[in-house]
Amino acid sequence: LIATREQAETDREAFFVSMGGFDMHFEVHNSLDMRMRAINDALNLFVAEMKGLDVWENVVLVTSSDFARTLTSNGRGSD
Repeated sequence: LIATREQAETDREAFFVSMGGFDMHFEVHNSLDMRMRAINDALNLFVAEMKGLDVWENVVLVTSSDFARTLTSNGRGSD
């Protein structure tokens, strides 16, 4: 879609990506590490593609989370 922005004659575009699986109650470290690696890999690919399209300087990334866990452990989880 971004590669066709000139043909679409758009001034700006917004894209939404969601990733679930963060409601962890045990084995948080391993699960979180796996998900963070997946996010990192996806972002690296996205940045490379945006740079390849010569639009990286015009890209804004926004992240948010609606889950309010604490870092204090209750044993094997983070409740």
